[in-house]
Amino acid sequence: MRRLLNEGKPQEAMETVSSHARSGSKALINAYGVCLMRTGRYREAVNILRGLVYQGDTFAMAEDTPAVVKTNYATALLLNDNVDGCEAILNQLKGEETPTSARLTAAITRWKQDLSFFQRVQRIWGTPSLKVSLDFPPGDV
Repeated sequence: MRRLLNEGKPQEAMETVSSHARSGSKALINAYGVCLMRTGRYREAVNILRGLVYQGDTFAMAEDTPAVVKTNYATALLLNDNVDGCEAILNQLKGEETPTSARLTAAITRWKQDLSFFQRVQRIWGTPSLKVSLDFPPGDV
């Protein structure tokens, strides 16, 4: 599955992992979320990864959640146009930063710098129409 993702074949990777993701394995569910992101199914990725990051119906992060899963969740939020949610997750990674969390932070910083005055004002009331772009494949397994 990892090989397929590295070869840029997320659909094939998703087909490989989807039948096994139901096993409850957090690693496989995380991999399935990455496949969803790489096939442009961001909302589904958010829903899948949220279940790994949060304990039940609470807003408390599960303490045993690996940083890579939290970062993948932050990535899915960002790709689903939830910049504030992404930043909130990244801010909770203190001491657990990953190379991807640094790249996400840099992408958001560039995005903010590129916003026009009107877009900055619009951001106060909602999300500007300018999407954050990533210069790397989303998600890590």
